[in-house]
Amino acid sequence: MEFHERIIAVMDCPLPQTPKAVLLALARYANAAGEARPGMTTLARCASVSRESVRLAVQYLLDLDGVLTPTGLASVSVDGSSTSSASPRRLRSGTLVP
Repeated sequence: MEFHERIIAVMDCPLPQTPKAVLLALARYANAAGEARPGMTTLARCASVSRESVRLAVQYLLDLDGVLTPTGLASVSVDGSSTSSASPRRLRSGTLVP
């Protein structure tokens, strides 16, 4: 999916403001396969929100079916716990689902 197609797809999603802003930031960094690996600080800066808001938005997006899938993603949860050895504060990889 091309960059402009990803942006249009995100804009058409009926999402709350913060998750949509974070999804747009992820779309900005996604490669041709839809994988994105920006850090939480980068996403916060791009979406103009706090790192905590990014963390909650990523969890919200992961909980929705068909919006964002974890692929090599540090397990980010609402309570900040992680099931992997990676930091729960860093989004290591995520795939945008067309």
